[in-house]
Amino acid sequence: MKESVIGIKSTYLHSASWDELHAITKRWQSENDFYNYEITFLKKLLDKYFIWMTKKENIAQVRKLVIQLSTLEKRHKDIGSAISKHLNHIALYLENAFSHDEQLFRFEHSVLLQRIEEFTNEFRKVKKEFFEISEEVLDHKKLQLLLEKN
Repeated sequence: MKESVIGIKSTYLHSASWDELHAITKRWQSENDFYNYEITFLKKLLDKYFIWMTKKENIAQVRKLVIQLSTLEKRHKDIGSAISKHLNHIALYLENAFSHDEQLFRFEHSVLLQRIEEFTNEFRKVKKEFFEISEEVLDHKKLQLLLEKN
C-alpha cells in the first residue's frame, strides 16, 4: 500500500502546476506554524507536570521526552526554513520560468515532502508517549487527592 501512495505522490509532483505546488507549500507552512504552538504547549506541560513525578521510571520517561521534543523542535525549525526557501524558489520560478531547473525544483519538493512526513510521524509518536505519561501522572495525582481526603 505504501508504494502505491508514493507512486501517486511522485506522479502528482511531476504533473502538478506551479500554482498547485505553491498552494501545497503554503499549507505546509501553515501546518508547520501550528506545530510550533503544539511544541510550545507540550514543553510548558512538561515543565508543569515534571514536579509531580515521583516514580523513577516516570522521571526517566519524561527526560527522554524532553530530549525528543528538543530534537523535534530543532527539526521543526529546519523544516520551517526549508519551506520558506522553497516558497522563495516558487516565487522566482513564477517570475521567470527559466531561472531554475524545474526537475531539480520538483526533486527538492519531494525531498521536503519526505522530511515533513518523517517529522509528522515522529512528532505523533512523541505526542502519544507524552499523553500516556500525562495520563499516568494525572491518575497518580487524582489518587493522591483521594487519599488526602480520607
